[in-house]
Amino acid sequence: MGRIVKVISKEGQAIEIDEDVAVTSKYLQTVLKEDPNCESIQTNIPYESLEIAKRFLEYHVNKPMDPIPKPLADTQNFANNVKDQFDANLVINLNRDQIFRLLYAAQTLQNDSLISLCAAYMASMINGKNVLDDLTEEEKLQIEKENSCFRL
Repeated sequence: MGRIVKVISKEGQAIEIDEDVAVTSKYLQTVLKEDPNCESIQTNIPYESLEIAKRFLEYHVNKPMDPIPKPLADTQNFANNVKDQFDANLVINLNRDQIFRLLYAAQTLQNDSLISLCAAYMASMINGKNVLDDLTEEEKLQIEKENSCFRL
């Protein structure tokens, strides 16, 4: 167990992370390398997302996440694509906005496993869905006319 590093959310709330866990994030690792005496790191990550990311990082510090198949093997049940139920439950219990914020946190922290998990879950959420065609026939003809010069 190493020293404790405070990671401060955009709201100003701090979470405490063991240094061994913090260095699994490329961003936190870089900050700690540049300033070995650093005790707190300011981020613009929402507190709620930082808490979830912390749970993920702590769980996987000694047990790397298994890769998620691409494309997803089971598009109906996301949990069947993830070998560890901890990972599946981490994202399945979040709403859409929380998933997007967690993905933002993962990208900011530069943790590839968490990015992969969030992206795969988001892909399973949108799989099989499409944009409804709300254009009138007149609008479709206008678009067709405007884009006719681009056809080969």
